[in-house]
Amino acid sequence: MDSSELEELKLEVGGALYTLTRDALIEVCDSLLIAGLNLEKVTGKRRPFLISHITSHLERAELNELEDQGTSELLILKDQIVELQQTAQKIAQEKATANAKQTDLVQETSEEQRLLKEIETLQLALSRQKESNQSNGDKTPQSRISVQWKKELKISGQIGDPGQKDKLTISSLAHQIEQGISKGFPEIDIVDAVIKAIAPGLQLRSYLDEKANLSLPNLRRILRSHYQEKGATELYKQLTSEVQSVKETPQHFLIRALDLRQKILFASQKAESGLRYRVCLQNDSIRSDLQPYLQQTTSSDELHLEKLNTACANEAERQNKKKLLTQ
Repeated sequence: MDSSELEELKLEVGGALYTLTRDALIEVCDSLLIAGLNLEKVTGKRRPFLISHITSHLERAELNELEDQGTSELLILKDQIVELQQTAQKIAQEKATANAKQTDLVQETSEEQRLLKEIETLQLALSRQKESNQSNGDKTPQSRISVQWKKELKISGQIGDPGQKDKLTISSLAHQIEQGISKGFPEIDIVDAVIKAIAPGLQLRSYLDEKANLSLPNLRRILRSHYQEKGATELYKQLTSEVQSVKETPQHFLIRALDLRQKILFASQKAESGLRYRVCLQNDSIRSDLQPYLQQTTSSDELHLEKLNTACANEAERQNKKKLLTQ
């Protein structure tokens, strides 16, 4: 099941929960093993709480680690909800038949009858939504995504002490922050996600947890200080003076220079850069071939790497021809 189908299944199950009675929701909680040993977690709770309790369980982070991302659990729950709806419908029909025979009694519409109307309304809405999704392709407008299923920004990896192995580098962290911005996450969500990624027990985590109204630019400055990074000016000076070491391949040198440039962008808090820097590759021919592209501020890192590989291949071919001529 692809991501769009999984999202549609989540919407369908989430909407169907609102059609269930309180007793039916308690039964769902019990089947999901989230009701407690003696139903103590759901006893006396109202429908909104029970729906929120089930939704939180279905959104737990462990599902993302499963191979099917929780699809099987959603399908099982969907089948259970259908059975509960059918039971409610049958009960409502039986009561309606009994009430029809007692023409002299006027009774209020039962909860089951009201739920039937809600089921029909929701089923109609879901049917229209499916038709709209099919006509619009895989794109789902943001305004139609349920708040219950809003994705939370998560930073991959953990922020530790500077230089600590298996922890996030500042370059990786900066890239994930920029990804969050490009995906339209609010600044407050990005700040919260970064703080959650800090290893528990670090003084930095305690400090940021207690800091009110922390903006993203201020968080960037604090992170640069934590990682003991140089300022943008110092990093730029370092970039302009970088040279290829004797045992370093041209590709490794360029990657190192690009990583240093990313640190400069993070330090200057800019998404775009007009940085120009000279190329201190050891081979004159490769340096000459690559230099024009690095002087273009609009050229991408991918283009730089592609042109470098082409230059290296051309140089290798030139060297082979020289060897053949000297033989």
